[in-house]
Amino acid sequence: LLQSATMILNTIACVILMKCQASIQVVKLASSLIFLLQPLVLTIVARRRYKIDRTIVLEGEPIPQKWNGLAQHIATVVLGNTDIVVLTFFSLKDVSIYTVYNLVANGVKQVVVSMTTGVQALFGNMLARGEKENLARSFDMAEWLLHTLVTAVFLMTGLLLVPFVSVYTRNIHDANYIVPLFGYLLTMAQALYCLRLPYNIMVLAAGHYRQTQTSAILEALINIVISVAAVFRFGLVGVAVGTLVAMTYRTVYFVWYLSRNILYRDMKYFFLHLMVDGLTILIVLGVV
Repeated sequence: LLQSATMILNTIACVILMKCQASIQVVKLASSLIFLLQPLVLTIVARRRYKIDRTIVLEGEPIPQKWNGLAQHIATVVLGNTDIVVLTFFSLKDVSIYTVYNLVANGVKQVVVSMTTGVQALFGNMLARGEKENLARSFDMAEWLLHTLVTAVFLMTGLLLVPFVSVYTRNIHDANYIVPLFGYLLTMAQALYCLRLPYNIMVLAAGHYRQTQTSAILEALINIVISVAAVFRFGLVGVAVGTLVAMTYRTVYFVWYLSRNILYRDMKYFFLHLMVDGLTILIVLGVV
């Protein structure tokens, strides 16, 4: 409720300020102050609702594998920002093009990610209770639903991304914004990120941060190395290839890790889903 109220209040404030011809600095300042209310209110609520005993002496590590979790988080941040940093240093003229395409692809990804909220807690609860059969059924359902959703949503994104960009950048001539191959590759990379969500969520629900830390670091390194190596010759497309290869590596790793350590399920089910996804895409493209 607090988050929803904050979003609504921010939207109203921004619209009013824009209608009053306020500068972008004033609009952003207002947004910052409004979003600052969220942690302040949470702090007040926490202090009033809960009796926190600050005199208790900790014994042992209260949050196991917290540094491993932090390392994975840093690797994820690096992965998500590598493309724009590489383009800034080696192909600055392409930054604006990347930003426009990523505005759409990343927005669609965030919508899909938001739909998985609470799934980690559900899986974690089943793991803690040892409900293996319920967990397997719930995971299969989540996997099927997400594959179906991602295939439909990102297929539409791939088909409509370039037409959208052509309209969005009409009468802007600072660069050539019509780069279909880059749009397709970026859409595929973000789709792959969403496809791996159930596998990633299961690993996090099981608390296997330390065991999967190396793969997170390798994913970020793969993206950096390939993006830097390819950006000189292929520009935007090279950066997108780096992201796609990195995403592919860790997605397959997650599937392999679950099959060996948590769900003990054959990897063929994942590849069967991919075959169905690919067949669906081909059928739709044939009809279109």
